[in-house]
Amino acid sequence: MQMVGGDTMNIQLSMNMDEVNDRVKEAKLKKKAASYCPTLEEVFITGWTNARGTFKKPIKDLKNSDTDKQKLKEVYTALQENRLGLDGLTTKDISKSTVLNVLYPKLVAIQREQILADMVANAPDNYICVQSIESLISMETVIQGEKLIAVDTETTGVTHNDVIVGFSISCPMADIHYYVPIRHTTGEKQLDAETVMNAVRPALEDQNILKVFHNVKFDHEKFFFDEYSINVANYVDTMVLMYVLNENEESYALKNLATKYGKHFGFPHHSDTYETLFGRGGFQDTPIKYGYVYACKDTHLTMSLYQWQLLQLKKQPKLWHIAFDIEMPLLPVIIKMQYRGFKVDQDYAAKYLQELDRDISVLEKELSEYFPDINLNSNQQLGNYLFNVLKLPDTHNGSVDKTVLKELATDFAGVQKLLDYREITKLRSTYIEPLPKLVWSDGFLHGQINQMGTKTGRLASNNPNLQNIPPAARKIFVAPEGKLYMSCDFSKMEIFIACELSGDPNLYEALHSGADVYSVIASKSYNKPIEECGDGTVYRKHAKTALLGCMYGALPFTIAKQIDGTVEEGKEILDSFFNGNPVLTAKIHECHRQVAEKGYVETLQGRKRRFPDIPNKVKALNKLDQLIKQKTGKTGTQWDKELDGIYKAKRIPYDLRSKWHEINKEIQRAFRQSFNATDQGTGGDICKIALINLDKYFTELNKNLPENKHYHLVSTIHDEQLIEVPEDIPLEVIQEIDRIMCNTM
Repeated sequence: MQMVGGDTMNIQLSMNMDEVNDRVKEAKLKKKAASYCPTLEEVFITGWTNARGTFKKPIKDLKNSDTDKQKLKEVYTALQENRLGLDGLTTKDISKSTVLNVLYPKLVAIQREQILADMVANAPDNYICVQSIESLISMETVIQGEKLIAVDTETTGVTHNDVIVGFSISCPMADIHYYVPIRHTTGEKQLDAETVMNAVRPALEDQNILKVFHNVKFDHEKFFFDEYSINVANYVDTMVLMYVLNENEESYALKNLATKYGKHFGFPHHSDTYETLFGRGGFQDTPIKYGYVYACKDTHLTMSLYQWQLLQLKKQPKLWHIAFDIEMPLLPVIIKMQYRGFKVDQDYAAKYLQELDRDISVLEKELSEYFPDINLNSNQQLGNYLFNVLKLPDTHNGSVDKTVLKELATDFAGVQKLLDYREITKLRSTYIEPLPKLVWSDGFLHGQINQMGTKTGRLASNNPNLQNIPPAARKIFVAPEGKLYMSCDFSKMEIFIACELSGDPNLYEALHSGADVYSVIASKSYNKPIEECGDGTVYRKHAKTALLGCMYGALPFTIAKQIDGTVEEGKEILDSFFNGNPVLTAKIHECHRQVAEKGYVETLQGRKRRFPDIPNKVKALNKLDQLIKQKTGKTGTQWDKELDGIYKAKRIPYDLRSKWHEINKEIQRAFRQSFNATDQGTGGDICKIALINLDKYFTELNKNLPENKHYHLVSTIHDEQLIEVPEDIPLEVIQEIDRIMCNTM
């Protein structure tokens, strides 16, 4: 028994030792796993298993944006090449957040230091920093031998209150590029602003020297409103020229254009932006030893870009005409318009704001009675109250957008009150309260007029948008004492242009018969006596909607919204219009064919609106059509037309239907835009030419008038020109303005 018992004990001890050994081994493995640091490849590319046995996904397999992917790649490469260290971190500590928020900013700082060091070390010998009277005199002498120079300013910021820190000038004949610092805060040597500005004034104001800028409106403003004001004369703008050459550029920033096109004009390498080199902030804090190289390169790039643009424009005479007979002569006109601006009556604006506040307060009290305990900013609560509590007709699947509310306003007075409330609060918050705060110290509101604001060539406005001021908000604008604001509008411009483009006899008769234009079009479209198509009739309403809609490429859905009808009714209206006006319809289809074949359309002046991808997409759609025909006996186009939508053709595999639909959608969008681009673009050209001609007339007129009687162009709103005129404007001046406008083309 003892022996057996002893054997049992030995066996038990042996089993316990095995368990101990296993546990020791396991502990050693865990310790080894805990101390294991994954490789960079495992962290970024393949993934790895941690001490707990959990597989850690590689960073590349996480949800990453394109920007994230680029940053992750740069950090991974820099770590692999030992250009970036972990500084106390281990590879186990590396997460996506660590890479993007710690390692990438560190890499950017390292790269920035290296780029700046290389920039100074490799600065071209013809990049000169003007820090002495001798070098300033030398620069003046060189400029006197030039026919054109490139100019750029470096500033404290981009608002109208910011000032010039320094400026660069490139002289192509001498092949020298200068930077002149005047207001840097870095303690480095620089000349005083007064000496420098007086030295360069003659050249910048010289009409015989052409100045090349990239975004001249910005730089001109900085020189003009500087304490040593310089009125730069005779200039061109490479940014606007690029817009003429390609209205579809993703960016018109100089460095981005140089990176994209620089290989064509001597700059094959990537051009770093200011933010990349110096971060955010004004140029005044940039060390001159770095800043001068950056600034010299700016005007060097600008001049090189301009010379390349000239070569491209010479190959396309129509675009040369657009560039140098319209866009460049328009630049000084727009600059003068912006400098003049609108006079704002601050006292009236303050009183008007108080009136609106009182009206809003009254409406809020009334609305609380119509909509008790309802958050009117919640569409869900509003919809529930209107349709489930009040049982108002729900014809748009619960939608409570503006169109629906207008329909419901006749059934429930509270809805009309809500519409009034939203209109008046928008008037207050968008216009009456903020606009007076944007007024400059001269008492005028100066909006930006943008030559590059639309793809069609029409002028746009921003900061603030003065083309979108509702009539109720215009009350705060009052002309200076003894002046009036006068409006000159091209009446029915786009219809006249459509008539010119198409030669449509129906449009010609409508415009020149003396009868109401839309009544005549309605009579032709619906084959009805004109007496049945007068103002207020459904035929006139539909004809007007269709005529204007076809110029903008409106879909049946859009027409339906405008007439408060169904999509089917919208389609019938368009079909009736197109069938009743076959010549105009043929012109519209001609624009479609030109886009399909050439990838662009042109205005009457020759401005291009490009759709570069469409010819290849049309070819791709044709191939899909044939593939679908092989499978079903009909093309995708036939199925789409017969069934009013290709997705209804169940015989076609879904992937094939989807691919056909996506390509066709892009093609049809371009087709709809094509006639509008031709018509509206021509109108834009006409308005620009009119502004140039009016400015010439006013310039001559003002020479013989006291300043308080001067005429000023102040803004443009689509087809309308706004002019500041003396309140006793003579009839003959009005007649001459009328003549200039009507004889623009």
